[in-house]
Amino acid sequence: MRDIRVFLGALSPLLTLSLIGLAIFMHPWFDWNENALSDLGAQDVENGWVFNLALILGSASALAFASYLIRISQSRYELFAASIFTLSVFFMGLIGVFPEGHPVHWPSAVLFYLLAFLSMLAYGVVFSVRRRIYGPASIGIMLAGILLMALPGWTSLAIPETIGALSISAWIYTMVLFVEKGGIQWTTGTE
Repeated sequence: MRDIRVFLGALSPLLTLSLIGLAIFMHPWFDWNENALSDLGAQDVENGWVFNLALILGSASALAFASYLIRISQSRYELFAASIFTLSVFFMGLIGVFPEGHPVHWPSAVLFYLLAFLSMLAYGVVFSVRRRIYGPASIGIMLAGILLMALPGWTSLAIPETIGALSISAWIYTMVLFVEKGGIQWTTGTE
């Protein structure tokens, strides 16, 4: 890997999802059909720190990767897309800093998902204009995540939240692959 921040980007989803899995294991009362993932880290939950730490550590490593995406940005459009991603993972960290029950928690969660999907769209448009396969991939991951999250019939927030988290994780790995495959040498699209 060219930069430790790319490694941290690849580590972020694995670290976050693994610790959330541990939090689920530690709380046998958790029910996919009744709970939100944030219930695992609510202010009054024993060992809620595990879930909250997952989001804080995942956010920190994703922020490192976001700083790398900002550094390699070659245009204001790429910088815009990278900045949206940076804000998204910043709000991810706030979800853990302000656990369920705190007034900042819910807006942080909404902004995390909203900005993450917006950054996927922004990168998808930029990459599509530049005739890169990563453009349609980014938009495809975004659309699949949103459509699956919006399916009717979910009885709780946990399943659509997990679908969203897996979509964001898939997109991060797509971006890591992009960077590792030499995506930083972007063309202007006019060659």
